[in-house]
Amino acid sequence: MKNKILIILLLTLIIGLEQTQAQFYNQGSEVTIQSGATVTVEGNFLNAASSDFKNSGTLVLKEYVTNNQPMTADFGGYWIFNGSSTQKIGGTQSIWMNTLRYDNPAGFLLQTSLILSKQLEFNAGIMTAENPGNIVYFTPSAAIGSPAPSDASHINGEVVKEGEAQIFKYPVGDGTRYQPIEVDFATNENGLLGKYYPSDAGAAPFGGNGSEATLLNSYNSKEHWDLTPINNGTTKATVKVFWDSYNDGYAEGASLRRVAHLSTLTGKWENEGTNGGVGSAAAGSVISNTIADWSPFTLGTVQAIALPITLINFSGKKVGESNLLNWQTSSEINASHFEIERSTNAKEFEKIGRVNANKAENYKFEDISSLITHNSSLIYYRLKLVDLDGKFGYSKIIYLQNTADNELVGNFYPNPAVGSQSNIDINLSEKSSWAISTLDLVGKVLKTEKRVLEKGLNTLQFENIQKGLNIIQFESNGKVIVRKLLR
Repeated sequence: MKNKILIILLLTLIIGLEQTQAQFYNQGSEVTIQSGATVTVEGNFLNAASSDFKNSGTLVLKEYVTNNQPMTADFGGYWIFNGSSTQKIGGTQSIWMNTLRYDNPAGFLLQTSLILSKQLEFNAGIMTAENPGNIVYFTPSAAIGSPAPSDASHINGEVVKEGEAQIFKYPVGDGTRYQPIEVDFATNENGLLGKYYPSDAGAAPFGGNGSEATLLNSYNSKEHWDLTPINNGTTKATVKVFWDSYNDGYAEGASLRRVAHLSTLTGKWENEGTNGGVGSAAAGSVISNTIADWSPFTLGTVQAIALPITLINFSGKKVGESNLLNWQTSSEINASHFEIERSTNAKEFEKIGRVNANKAENYKFEDISSLITHNSSLIYYRLKLVDLDGKFGYSKIIYLQNTADNELVGNFYPNPAVGSQSNIDINLSEKSSWAISTLDLVGKVLKTEKRVLEKGLNTLQFENIQKGLNIIQFESNGKVIVRKLLR
């Protein structure tokens, strides 16, 4: 028979069913914190399997919390994390809370998932997910409380928002800066997962199949947001992308900003609108048109003026240790010349050559520089098309593989998978052994396969992919890379 503890007064509890230096261990008992009662645990709190813990009051935690017993929404209560050293939040089961306030500048390490039914209050500290799948869930009724997220207090990990007909500003960042993204939901069947990455989402051509027909001129390779429907659900919404001085160096005004979307349908960077952002070159935001295809998003720009030259093709290929660029025109009215520009990140470009316009219609330029000196797996090129009166425009950006052997784990393609199959490319500088693991949403390893991969390009085929969100981990020589795959 279980022991029962019923807390009905306003008090501070510093003991548990087992007392060891002010630890609270609930091991097989029934513990209820009733409305109006406050319990403070000065040490660690363990809610063991087969225990019954119901919090309708306030629980204050100073150290680690471990939950190994399923919880329900009916007893979420008010939780306060306000220790003085990093607090770990773990266990084999998710922790369900009505309201959470975290107030610890030393921060928090999330080792399980949190489910919120009312709100999350950001007072102090960064909550960092230890593994993919350690997720903070906002149920349809949950929202961001006060204090609001900030550089000093946000989530460095994955956040899921459930519910429709509402606006949600994802409280995400990288542990240094708060970098939100906002979604205005029309349809959100099973929830939308969001996470911020201070990195390149992946080089790809610019496409004309987005919700706005104008091709992008560039995309921000320094940061992106992953927005993915969970459990194979349907989500339709608009997306608001913000820019500031962090991981953003565009000089273009707000009117040229667009929402850039690396589409899973086309494999290209698409322009999702709208016609201009709000703010200045230093800070502002831009809202997309309605989106139903989900994948990485970032900030993009379009050209300020029409091209003085009609360009119908721009391509390149590797020839020996050089890169040969070719382009074709169909109209050259008042054209002066072409300037060839190169970049290692698709953002900052340098001029490397010039070709005069002579109505030849077919042009070429050979980049004979030692590309191997560039610390980049890809080299990007664009053309600056200059008119006789000095006006200019830019071509699309193309990219070629660097001549150096750069180790690279690519992204799954197609993604979402077609049927139950998908592929991924891994380019290696030397033969090596890899462990390829499938993880569940809480980061637990479900299965692992050992593979020896050869030097150069390896194309791996994945079959019998499960429906929903698949998390695949690639590990070799201490390097761990995680990729997501939808079916």
